[in-house]
Amino acid sequence: MINLYYKKYYFAVISNFYSYKLLKDYIQKKNIKKFIIVNIGYKKIDKTIYVRGIFKSLIFIKKFNKLIKKRNIYFEELILPNKNNIVCNYFYSSLDKNISKLSLISEGSLNYISRNNNIIEIFQKIIRKLISITFFINYHIFIGDNQSFAAKNNGFSIITRFKTGLKTDAKKIIEIPFRKVNNRIEKNTLIIIGSPYFDYFKINLNKVNINKICQYLSNKSLRVYYLPHSKGKKSSIIEKKYLYSKLNINKIILNRTAEDFIYEINPEFIVSFGGSSALFNFIGSNSKILAFGFDALVEKNSKIFSELKNLYANLGVKII
Repeated sequence: MINLYYKKYYFAVISNFYSYKLLKDYIQKKNIKKFIIVNIGYKKIDKTIYVRGIFKSLIFIKKFNKLIKKRNIYFEELILPNKNNIVCNYFYSSLDKNISKLSLISEGSLNYISRNNNIIEIFQKIIRKLISITFFINYHIFIGDNQSFAAKNNGFSIITRFKTGLKTDAKKIIEIPFRKVNNRIEKNTLIIIGSPYFDYFKINLNKVNINKICQYLSNKSLRVYYLPHSKGKKSSIIEKKYLYSKLNINKIILNRTAEDFIYEINPEFIVSFGGSSALFNFIGSNSKILAFGFDALVEKNSKIFSELKNLYANLGVKII
């Protein structure tokens, strides 16, 4: 737990590296000095409070809420990625009197597709509600888009990299572009951005047709880098072994974000199975951005991946 020395703070919750990098750029742009960042993502990040899992989240809420009341803390701005997570749900629902401004921070591709709740998500919310009751903590079950904050009377803003294709009912869109990419391109380099989809959906390799990627890259002697996805080693091992076996990976890059590594290398090609939020930061750069596997993914979740396929195509990503 942290010590709260001041009466006013900017308070933010981030769910992944995409939202973290976006938040840091927003903080720098506004020259914010007093801020608290809670990390509910899959990996720890320096200078954030790491809160992962339902029970750890509930314990954090109890302790933090006690500090807020004891010191009468006031938030200049509350920045959340959604209202589904227990920590986000609590701050969204319970602290109206302590908040001056409410903002949504983009999580990446989730903010560019329609996301109404399915039966599984509603069931998960009911479970969270029942567990929260045992801790005497409010958890409101919201039916609808988890990225919609429109129920708040004073409206809200959304912080994002770009507004093209954005699905939001926010009254104000705050665009924070990624760092300007160097026009220099490292010829004959390929960066593969890892994805959890191939393992998670148990995709049949025969339905992906990796040969299309190989044909597109034919007659090129490439140096190939692979960045595993942050959600787990297992999915990355399976993806690398089966999905990219024909691309002759030269080096696996660990403990780096895709954005930072791509910005450093400036590759000629960027490839991702089913796309990636990291691709958004390089739309319009001189790198050739490729996304593939959508036909196989549409069979597993037709609505979401059909929307993503159209989104990437409209942004200029080459769909293979």
